[in-house]
Amino acid sequence: MKQNNYSELKLAAVRSGLRYWQIAEAANKHLPVELHLSENAVTRIATSRKTPGPEQAASLCRVLGVPLSEIFPDLGKDRGAE
Repeated sequence: MKQNNYSELKLAAVRSGLRYWQIAEAANKHLPVELHLSENAVTRIATSRKTPGPEQAASLCRVLGVPLSEIFPDLGKDRGAE
């Protein structure tokens, strides 16, 4: 199984000064209701226990100010430059 780079999500969260609930709240502003993230979901993604959908990953990266390819390299390849 390929190791993911989701620990970069934790680092980006720390650098941003935001807590996971704040990240979820901000990310949800860019997502349709059916794709909303909870604090628990963001925690599970950051600890590699959940894989976000492409739209969720893009929204998380937007909120944290990091390129999609930095945290979710496999998704970044599929979606092109963001």
